[in-house]
Amino acid sequence: MTQASLQWNDAVVHDLLHYPQRLLQHDRWATIIAEAGGLPQMRQQLLEFPLKAKQRRVLEVILAYPEALVVRYTDLLAMHHATFGNREFWFIDFDGN
Repeated sequence: MTQASLQWNDAVVHDLLHYPQRLLQHDRWATIIAEAGGLPQMRQQLLEFPLKAKQRRVLEVILAYPEALVVRYTDLLAMHHATFGNREFWFIDFDGN
């Protein structure tokens, strides 16, 4: 894993929320996660991103039910699964745009 891949990006957020074992396979990410206090604490750090109300709600639902299926998220958010799939990570702008 390169230094560039240790930066926050949509792939890292996706893995952190849904496939944390992928990050834990990399020594540097495993260290960062351990220093943050573990996976739950690392996931909670995502709430520190500047988010709009609807964006925060999507993230809060994912954080509340990290192992859930998309159908559970869409039921809780009253959102069609295709919309959720298109918007799951629209709330994080890593380029500052």
